[in-house]
Parts: sequence; structure tokens; C-alpha cells
Amino acid sequence: MGLRVAVAFGVVAALGCSGDSPAPGADAGVLAPTPLEGHARILWVGAHPDDELPSAPVFQEVCARAECVFVSMTVGERGNCHLADGCQPDLPTVRRAEFAAMGRYLRGEVEIVGLPDGSAGTPEGVVGAWAARAGSERALVDQLRALVERHAPDAIVSFDPRHGTTCHPDHRATGQLVVVAADELGFDRDAVFLVESVIVGVGDTEAIGFRPADPEDPAVAVISIAPRFEAIVHLMTEVYPSQFAAETVAGIQTAGPDGRTWSVLPVTEAVADRPAYRALCP
Repeated sequence: MGLRVAVAFGVVAALGCSGDSPAPGADAGVLAPTPLEGHARILWVGAHPDDELPSAPVFQEVCARAECVFVSMTVGERGNCHLADGCQPDLPTVRRAEFAAMGRYLRGEVEIVGLPDGSAGTPEGVVGAWAARAGSERALVDQLRALVERHAPDAIVSFDPRHGTTCHPDHRATGQLVVVAADELGFDRDAVFLVESVIVGVGDTEAIGFRPADPEDPAVAVISIAPRFEAIVHLMTEVYPSQFAAETVAGIQTAGPDGRTWSVLPVTEAVADRPAYRALCP
């Protein structure tokens, strides 16, 4: 599966939920048009609850006009627990509840697949571990295909397999599998979008916030999320409090304009051997 996935992506191998008023915690501003506009049903596939965080300002706006579905491949059972009284009765229960709260906040359906979190140190290893849980590599891809067919989106968004926003192997494996499943289904590649935002500087003194993985890639759409940046802070403090320490929240709140962006690329424009992407992850 690892080779198959890499080839599918390497051969050069996208978003638009329901309601009328801004969700609680929304800023008053409106974002510039994004590639998600015009889609009636959008499927986000991440690896863990809270992986949608860098995209939250965009989802907050788009999901007011279309249907959104948020899927997490794992429950995130190897995540943090920053709650003062601990995560009771256990972390998986807390994370399931937080993910459901996110769905209410962004006005979308939620689903957790239930594959193991942090199962390997490489994307290939994660795919192998998930395939073992599913029964085979074929069964794992079929599971993703069935998920896409069941939710019937007209656009899909996931991680870029080249970096997964944070280089997390689960993130990168998720992006790989989504691309393979969508390709096998004959899904419109112009409507399969890869999030190109990477997190920089949280917890240190460097630049803070979110920037495009390759600022020089002309195919990447970079949109200011400053008008709705409060959605990220709200998710960190009110929806996912188990996952974010106070100093991390304080750091992200200091992000300047360059750190308050959301970047996205359609699969059709992804060039696997572009050097800047190759250099991002070990």
C-alpha cells in the first residue's frame, strides 16, 4: 500500500454546511472567496479530532451555506490531557465529546473511524498498521471508498501527504489514503483539496501562526483568515481544552497577519517532487 499510495500521488497523484447566522465565537468579518465556494456538500477527512483547526475559519463561513461532514480516522487516544481535573473517565471519551462539540460549533456532521492513533513513525508504517486493523490494504482503501460514497460529497479536503501540516505520520497517511480512494472512485480531482497550511512557531519565539508550506508555489491559494481567526481560539479554549495548554493559546493569539492565513491546493496542481515540499519533513 505504501508504494501504491506514493505512486498514485506522484503521478500528480477539493470545499463548500447549513445555517443562517455565525456560530458562537465568530468574528464579524467575512473572508475573501475561497476555492470552497459553490460546493453543496464538503467532506473533511483528518487523522485526529482537532485536525481541522487551521481550516476552522474557512469551514465556519462555508458551512453556513453548505453541508459539511467532518471525519477523523482515529479518536486521538494518544493525545494530550491539559484539563485541570484530568480527562474523565478517559481521554478517548473526552476527545469524542470534543469532536462532537466541534461539529455543533461549525455546523457539520461528525464521524470517527476508530483506527489506532500514533501506530507508527512513518506514513507507510501507519498505512500498514491501519491495513492490519482493517484486515488488508485492500480492505482499508475500500473502507475509505465506502466512507466517501456514504457521505456523497461534491468536494473533499484533507492533508497534503507531503507534509500533513505538522509532518505527523497519521496526517500524511490520511492524505495519501484519501487521494487513493478518491482516485479509485473517479472523483473529480479538481474538487479534492489539500490543506497547505503549516503551523509555525507555536511555543517558541519564532514567527507564530499558519503559513503556506511553500510560499513560492504559484498554484496554492492563500487566503487571510484574520477576520475569523477567533474561531481558532474558540476551538482551542472552549471546544478542545484537553489538547491545548494556556501558553500555546497565548502564542497563537499573537500571530500577525502573515500567520493568519489558510492555504489550499487542488490535487491536480500538486507536483510531488517540488523541492520545497520534499524538504519539509524528515
